[in-house]
Amino acid sequence: TTLILHKHGYGLRGIYSLEEYYARDLPAYYEALTVGSDEDYYDGKRAIADLTGFLEYFIAGMAESFAKIRAEAEKARERGHADQSVALRSLNPQQRQLLRLFMDRAEIAAKDVAEFFKLSARQARNLCGKWTEDDFLEIADPAPKTRKYRLAPKYEKLIQKRLEEK
Repeated sequence: TTLILHKHGYGLRGIYSLEEYYARDLPAYYEALTVGSDEDYYDGKRAIADLTGFLEYFIAGMAESFAKIRAEAEKARERGHADQSVALRSLNPQQRQLLRLFMDRAEIAAKDVAEFFKLSARQARNLCGKWTEDDFLEIADPAPKTRKYRLAPKYEKLIQKRLEEK
């Protein structure tokens, strides 16, 4: 279901997980998946089965997931966090993960990226170069052997509040 949502433009880039909802009550999940008897499946009748039970279950999961997202957003607002959703949505999943490296340090090297993502040194250098071109990273130390990168100012804001809370 997550793949189908994503293919049709409803991928929310990891801010919700239907899998967690399904895993909490596996018997209910399997019950919702049951849309007819085994004979119906082998006779080809499954294609015209009544999917109402699964759709109700699925929509309840979506509603629960979005309610949790809303509650977390309200908590963040109450703590004084600014809405950073526009900046976050402009990042790909890999870039959002990389923000964690900047929680502990202001600058990183390509070798840090290589270790973090389990990439080769060359792949990490290429990725840092691409992210520099995309204005996600800036070069902090241009020396070829010790090149360091820092977040571009518009993305530093994403981690600033968290750093202040530490």
